[in-house]
Amino acid sequence: MLKSQDNSAINMPPSISVAHISFPKSIQLRAKPYCRMPIQFPSSIRLIQGLLALAFLSTPAWAQEPANRISTTPTPKPKSLQILIPTEKEQLPNVELSKDILLKVLTAETAIQRGDWQSAYISFMGLAQQSRDPRLAKRAADLAMEAQSTDEAAAAIRLWRELAPNSSEAGQYYLSVLVVKNDYAELEKFLIAQLLSSDEKESPLLIHQAQRLLARTQDPQRAFQALKNILAKLPVTPDSHIALAHAALRNQDKASAQQEARLARELAPDSELAVLTQAQVSERAEALQLVQDFLRTHPTSQEIQLAYGTLLIEGKQLGAAKQAFLALLAQQKSSEAPTASTLYAIGAIELELGEFNSATNYFLAFLDVLTPNIDPSNAYINLAQIALLKQDKKAADQWLAKIDHREGKNPIWMKVQLRRALMIASDQGAGAARRFLQQVQTSNDNERLQIIQTEVQILRDAGQHLEALTLCQLGLGEFSSSTELLYHFALLSETLKHYDDMELALRQLIQVAPDNAFAFNALGY
Repeated sequence: MLKSQDNSAINMPPSISVAHISFPKSIQLRAKPYCRMPIQFPSSIRLIQGLLALAFLSTPAWAQEPANRISTTPTPKPKSLQILIPTEKEQLPNVELSKDILLKVLTAETAIQRGDWQSAYISFMGLAQQSRDPRLAKRAADLAMEAQSTDEAAAAIRLWRELAPNSSEAGQYYLSVLVVKNDYAELEKFLIAQLLSSDEKESPLLIHQAQRLLARTQDPQRAFQALKNILAKLPVTPDSHIALAHAALRNQDKASAQQEARLARELAPDSELAVLTQAQVSERAEALQLVQDFLRTHPTSQEIQLAYGTLLIEGKQLGAAKQAFLALLAQQKSSEAPTASTLYAIGAIELELGEFNSATNYFLAFLDVLTPNIDPSNAYINLAQIALLKQDKKAADQWLAKIDHREGKNPIWMKVQLRRALMIASDQGAGAARRFLQQVQTSNDNERLQIIQTEVQILRDAGQHLEALTLCQLGLGEFSSSTELLYHFALLSETLKHYDDMELALRQLIQVAPDNAFAFNALGY
């Protein structure tokens, strides 16, 4: 007898980001399932366990803003002919826009439309060298970077920097290429020059950004050594030790990370960032003691209060964690600081503690203070779970229906629709669930496949095996390599005693997924 694979549950994705705090994937509450396919909702403690790491890793607000001096994020590529529009700050060559130049630009843009970026790149490079106009070199760099052609991009950026040596944007592009190429020697040279030319106020920001920049490269050991070489050229500061501690931690050199963190605390005992860094590289008990000691002398430190609450959560001290977050919430309200992340965290704790009414109130309060940059999806999911725990499926569906598609940019939207279909199937029957799924709009083949798989399962759970088998056949006509559909087909064929079809489906499944133990077991291997 074939046994169904226990692979039907679809995990919900990581939750929302609130300010600089991201809530990671949660654990599943032990809600009583109401259909064969359990509905898993993120909630509870793991939603806020990520607060600690991010609190430790976060730099102060002033250090979180990207600086043009060493940012690696290129500006969006210009649209056609925008390169010929001068900006107020650029010192451009006094070159007449001749018919010849205009014709070559238009020809290059036409080549781009045909998909021939190489010809356009050559044209723009030639025009940049001829006219000495840095915008043309930038256009060539954009083309090469979009095509992920690192060498051509580097050549264009070198020309751009030659034509506009004071352009911070050209410096950004240059850094981005150095990171992609893992060119540590040039990164050291460039960053040392930037740091040595910076004033005392800029230096801490640039040090932290240099560390984060090197963290994007592939070799943690070389990145750590490069940062040491860079900071050796500068005066020793708490920020340099903090940056080195983070780089050492990424290099899995915990001893060096702890040493650098201790040195930072010695130089700046009142620094929130220093104590957070030291806590991050310490064992949990020591980290908890560090933040407790700091709070005794700095009771209004919100960053440390956040770290303290999250450490308590990691230690499963939920009652104490709740009190820590309530204290943080009071501080935020008195200082008129944003409260969304704290409201959400308290709601998650209350949900884990089984205080559903209180959790609901905090999630609703969270929704009341939302700003446009915060995604409410996971609050709606948690409210839906509370409704399910209260056996109110209608309310649960109403909460899930509030989750916005965001023009295809919400990664959990489709999975939520599948959950809604399963809820409808368990409450109103397979027909209602299928009608619901048929009106769900998909944006790609993977989503279309998920719809078919869910519909097949709904039919199987309802005992409509022949209809499920027919739908499987139709789905396999479109997605012949779907392991899920092939296994469903094999199960249904066995149920309907179509043993030849079952064996054929299992053998095809083995061809598609040679490591599929279920198929081998079913065939008697």
